[in-house]
Parts: sequence; C-alpha cells; structure tokens
Amino acid sequence: MLPDQINYGDFRQLVGFLEGEGCFWLGSNGAVGIEFTTTDMDVAESMAKLMGIEPSLSKSTNPLSKKLSYRARLFGDPAIVWMKALWPFLGRRRQDKILTILEYRSKHGRGHAQRTES
Repeated sequence: MLPDQINYGDFRQLVGFLEGEGCFWLGSNGAVGIEFTTTDMDVAESMAKLMGIEPSLSKSTNPLSKKLSYRARLFGDPAIVWMKALWPFLGRRRQDKILTILEYRSKHGRGHAQRTES
C-alpha cells in the first residue's frame, strides 16, 4: 500500500507508532529500510497492513523477556516512498535520519537490497 492510499487518521496513527517504535536505516551496502518491532501482535498486524507488508514472529533479543516479538520491515524504493511521506510529521531526530538516507540515495543511487520482507 502507498501512503496516499490510506486515510488521514490511519496515517497519523502510523506516524505516531513509527515515531516511537520505528527504525529508519541505511545499511553499509547502501540498502535502505523502515522496520519496527513490538510485542503486541494486533498492533504489528494493523501497522504493517497500513504499509502493505506482513509482520513476522521473532524471538525476543532480551533473554529475560518471555514475550514474543513481531517485526515488520520494508526495504528499497517502497521504503523511500514512505520515508518521504512520513518525514514532515516526524520528530527532528527521525527527520534528520531520513534526510541522511535521501541524500545518500541522491548521491549514490540504490543499494544492493531492494526487497520487501516481513
């Protein structure tokens, strides 16, 4: 799903969720992505659905936690589309990270990983 295909209320909910739980990244090979992890399956499913991806079940990285984690990831050009749409609504730190990613892509083009994965 593309950012312009969801209603404003759902978009704002996604913005708030990604502000708290999201990660916008640039890999050493130039790959880009958005990902999030949460222990709430219903939240993972609804947020991932808004972005057109499926969350996956993953074991917690915290050995003391007994909760299961759910992760969703979006890579490459689809992630760039979402970053551009989300940027004006995010806090300064995440905006700065997205600008770094966009500037890198502008100078160097695509990275090696251009997949969508859950």
